[in-house]
Amino acid sequence: MKKICRMLLLVSLGITLIAGCSKHLSDSRSGKNHLTLAAAGIGGTYYSMGGAISSLINQTMNDINIDVQTSGGSAQNIRLIQSGEADMAWANGSEIYWARNAQKFFKDQKLDKFRIAAFGWHNTYHFAALENSKISNANDFEGKKVGIGPQGSGAAIFGEVYLKHIGMWEKISPRFLPPNDQLTALKDRNLDVFGYFSGLPMAALNEMGAAHDIKILDIAWNDEATGFTEKFPFYNVGVIPAHTYKGQRKAIKAYENYTYLIVKADMPQEVLYRLLRTIYSEEGQKYLNGVHQASKHLTVKNALKGIHELGADMHPGAVEFFKEQGLSIDE
Repeated sequence: MKKICRMLLLVSLGITLIAGCSKHLSDSRSGKNHLTLAAAGIGGTYYSMGGAISSLINQTMNDINIDVQTSGGSAQNIRLIQSGEADMAWANGSEIYWARNAQKFFKDQKLDKFRIAAFGWHNTYHFAALENSKISNANDFEGKKVGIGPQGSGAAIFGEVYLKHIGMWEKISPRFLPPNDQLTALKDRNLDVFGYFSGLPMAALNEMGAAHDIKILDIAWNDEATGFTEKFPFYNVGVIPAHTYKGQRKAIKAYENYTYLIVKADMPQEVLYRLLRTIYSEEGQKYLNGVHQASKHLTVKNALKGIHELGADMHPGAVEFFKEQGLSIDE
């Protein structure tokens, strides 16, 4: 019996490895096109929304299968598409802008193999600490261990840019960790401040708040004085409404970034067109709205939000679909 079990396990592992090697390729036996969507770390909105899109497509389209891949986040996702290791990804407007113009963290790099498919949602940067800590805003970060997200992620890029701008970067000990690892460290008191981009609400923070008292820090209250959004206009000040998280009695100002769905430039026009037709169908919208609140932003009405300001090109499949929906697109 044990031999049989071991044989079954080996066969199962073999099937898994074969399936893992078939990404990006058409499976001649099933007729399916296998696509990879690069998300971010487990616990954030990138991963949750990636799973939602994957489930929707895999359940409703007979010839396309989407696998969700964990990653370092926004900046790495652009590089994964550039290298051909991903077909689709989420990326923040800031990284799209810098990649398009070979600036900041993409200085002197040629990243020309991605195209924008559509606007996704508002991404809010959460700074949080344990309720009983003495930390209330960024002025209290000095000498502290501050989580900002994995290396290469949009979260880590924002954290570094913001903290450098206010003169705090050299005074802290940054921790480049994904959200779940940050929360574990915060709970064990090996981290003083949690920092990460996410749609509202952030699942990982909700789970943490169910067992431990935490507080969301009001970071953007003095934005006008610091001039942060004036210098970096693709970031903006938003609001985390009162009662979004356990114990949060008042609305809190926070920095936002826009998230977009990007795809490989050479993805067949017909494939992206059909993907978008499924995502924006009445059934697709209903399904996504039942999975995550960020989906409420993923509408035809919002599809072109901020794209013109980024100066990045849209994929022809997206141009075709949204023109059919009556949107005006400058090609």
